Amino acid sequence: MIAFVTTNEGKFREVSAKLLEASIRIVREDRTYPEIQTDRLEKVVRFAATVLDDQIRGDYLIDDSGLFVDHLGGFPGVYSAYVYKRLGCAGILRLVDRASDRGAAFQTVFLLRQGGDHEVFHGETRGTIADREREMIEAALTQSGGRVAGPSGAAARLGIPRQTLDSKLAALGIDKLRFRGR
Repeated sequence: MIAFVTTNEGKFREVSAKLLEASIRIVREDRTYPEIQTDRLEKVVRFAATVLDDQIRGDYLIDDSGLFVDHLGGFPGVYSAYVYKRLGCAGILRLVDRASDRGAAFQTVFLLRQGGDHEVFHGETRGTIADREREMIEAALTQSGGRVAGPSGAAARLGIPRQTLDSKLAALGIDKLRFRGR
């Protein structure tokens, strides 16, 4: 049996279900392990393994994950959990608010100790950081031909007061005149 070392119950359920599809059963080892400050996920799990090798008998699995935003040079990357706790999703969105390149990668590195040997597995999913609010506002402005007020204006289409939409346009740097005559 492989022990998955994590304090995150949701992560354990997700990984356990995926591995069970391959007939691999794991148990949860609910404990923390040291995470060094470094620039690569693999370095984090390899260092943690040097500590856990002395503390856990048998086979175990550990992981580290992060969101790597292209516009931010890969930040927050290995610091994703810390940045999320401090800034939240809204803070991260503010960091890329006016970026033309909203590309990002979510990376995960697993380290499996089996029979005394370590094997590392890398996974990556690429995508873009969506700005749902911006997209909704711009769609409403397109439909209304750039009009904000009135019964067929963007504010009415979004179901918000005109003053609220004006504030959002200013905060997001959206020029309503771009949508005139579309």
